[in-house]
Amino acid sequence: MAKAARTALLQMDRSSRLCKVFFHFVGAVPNSTSLLEILRRFLKEIQPDTDLPETLEETEQVVRSELTRNHSDRIVIFIDALNQVDEETRVEPMFWLPEVLGQNVRCVLSLITDSEPHKALKKRNDFQSEKVEIPVLDLDAKKRLEIVNGYLGLFSKTLTAEQVVPLLAKKASNNPLWLRIACEELRLYGDFGSVTEYIMLMEDTLKGLLQQVLRRFEKETDRVLLISTLCLLEASRFGLLEFELLEILKDRESLEFRENSRECCPEESQVTEKRPHLPSADWASVYRNLRIFLRPYGNPSEGRLDFYHSTLKEVVQDMYLDRQKSEASYNERLCWWHKKLAVYYRSSGTFERKVEEYPHHLLFLKNHSRGSEDKRFYCKWLQDFLRDMKTFKQLFNDEFSETLLFYWRESGDENYEQMCKCYVGEIRAMQKDFAYTPSDITERFEDVSRLVVQAGKYKDGLALAEECIDMVEKFPDQFEKEERNEKLMYLYGHIARIKSLLLPPTQSAKEIPELQAIIELHSKAIQIINSSGKKDDKKYKKFLALQLDKTAYARGGIASRSDELTWSNLFSGKKTKKEMIDQGRKEVEMAIGLYQELKDFGRELGAQITKATLYRGNKDEQLEIYEKTRQRCCQIFGEEHHLMCTLCFNTGIVYEDAKDSKCV
Repeated sequence: MAKAARTALLQMDRSSRLCKVFFHFVGAVPNSTSLLEILRRFLKEIQPDTDLPETLEETEQVVRSELTRNHSDRIVIFIDALNQVDEETRVEPMFWLPEVLGQNVRCVLSLITDSEPHKALKKRNDFQSEKVEIPVLDLDAKKRLEIVNGYLGLFSKTLTAEQVVPLLAKKASNNPLWLRIACEELRLYGDFGSVTEYIMLMEDTLKGLLQQVLRRFEKETDRVLLISTLCLLEASRFGLLEFELLEILKDRESLEFRENSRECCPEESQVTEKRPHLPSADWASVYRNLRIFLRPYGNPSEGRLDFYHSTLKEVVQDMYLDRQKSEASYNERLCWWHKKLAVYYRSSGTFERKVEEYPHHLLFLKNHSRGSEDKRFYCKWLQDFLRDMKTFKQLFNDEFSETLLFYWRESGDENYEQMCKCYVGEIRAMQKDFAYTPSDITERFEDVSRLVVQAGKYKDGLALAEECIDMVEKFPDQFEKEERNEKLMYLYGHIARIKSLLLPPTQSAKEIPELQAIIELHSKAIQIINSSGKKDDKKYKKFLALQLDKTAYARGGIASRSDELTWSNLFSGKKTKKEMIDQGRKEVEMAIGLYQELKDFGRELGAQITKATLYRGNKDEQLEIYEKTRQRCCQIFGEEHHLMCTLCFNTGIVYEDAKDSKCV
């Protein structure tokens, strides 16, 4: 891939036609496995002067759009080892790659056969661009010899022709990783006279050679520390920081696996506050041997380590975790190491790392421990962790706190009763504590209200939001004017959304007063934005678009629920139905324009659906809007996107309203 990218760059230099070449090698450097960072890097190179999206979902949308456009310049994308992208971030593998590539766009991707992204690509039969799959062939004899001479030459070493022949005769020598490890072994081998015999004894499979190398490491360094390091890395979620390994490994006596061990159960585990480190000399011996199998991971300044290749993980599972013996034995050993890490993160490490790792280990233990008593312990530990407001702050997300809600469900709180009781209790405690300002309290009120709504408890969330807005409106002197207006703006929009969610699925005139209240709330939020002087701010612009979209939708809801008599009773002499619909259309057009500026294609398409509902009764106009929106949705998101369901359903309603049999 590197050579192909270099060739493309050279061709670009020689060509008179502009061509942009983007290349990325996953796992080559720290933080290179983050899909968000890969896509943001691509956008920065393609659009250097454009503001980058913040979330992965928004970034994927923009990338899909860029890849479908017919650029005047040619764009060639090379991504190597795509299967090594962080699995936690790949909610829908390969979503960023559209079914139709722009006329001047080409993508070259390398990935392991039957990996998740490869399976996702094979499933997608909707590619309208040419898709060519080329298996990577084994290294030929010439390339293998070049690798051997080149690698050993770095250390001023070489092999004789008699020594090269048995090395390259190994079937596994056609694998670059096997050849690299074999050359490293030969570089370190001290008896030149028996090199040929040593080559003959090398295992002829990648797994076999790795096992052979690890057995040598066991003899040359502290075996317990070596095995513990490998097992801890295997049990970790995102690798381990070097200082974390040093702190855990210092208790050497407790590192050897003991069957049926319950030493890590909460009431029995005693962890000291201050942890001395493993001596540097002991760690140096282990790290020196394992160095070629480890890669830096995450932020370069962290010093995080993880396995360089997935095959090593499999070897560790087979050699030290009894994977091939039985599933029960494998889970028991792996649980033992997860316990080690759970106990460590319970009382040590940075809070950011605790949020990353601690719940992962507790969930593994809960799902794989044999005793029901142990399972209860781990659920309790998890709930204790989730009750910490620092955890809440770290995992809460305005849009949807998927991870936080998942952890509460897994802790045994399937209906979120404990979660609501816990966080509301924390708010009440804050109200009695003079250390917290009204700003702190109302911020927590709003966040908890949003989380409760995300959990489906709309009435509880509404009560919290209304109590919060009451505090802001009644005590204006407790807030700076700008801060107060911003809080009110978001709260008006939030309460309007909850009221919309509480509307019944059936449409009747009874909901009109509630829809009027919803419009009034959105209008208050819009008024604050317009008077703030921040309409060009990206955050405000996005919120304004949402309020305009929802206001227009509510106006359409009132119009569709009102017959002539109802309208006359409610709006006699104030406004005609046509005027209300026209106002809604104007608002939704403004929302669409703002979403297009922001390149928020998902919400833009949603606003197009709102626009179509405002043409109810005009069958041709509605169908035209729905069809154009459907085509754009297919192009940007694919046929399986959730908006396609809404579009099909709404199109059916159009035919049903027109008493057209196509609705079937």
